[in-house]
Amino acid sequence: MSGKNVNVYFTEENLREINPLLFQRKFSHFVNEAVEEKIIKEKTKFRQQLIADYQKRSKDSDFQKTVEVYGEMSLADINKKLDDER
Repeated sequence: MSGKNVNVYFTEENLREINPLLFQRKFSHFVNEAVEEKIIKEKTKFRQQLIADYQKRSKDSDFQKTVEVYGEMSLADINKKLDDER
């Protein structure tokens, strides 16, 4: 695994909690694992929110009407363009 060194700021309280890891030489592994878990959690949360928003939006009748109008406009525009090219 490749990586880069970075400086990280910890509160005194958090540093006291993870201090034993410094002496076991497991500190980098611990921090990297914690960051990976947080990234996965945030991505999952974001994805779930997108799904919920999409489902909510898809049930909105005003939105459905707008989509239908744009869909019809798009098809009409395409048909006109094809007819003009013939």
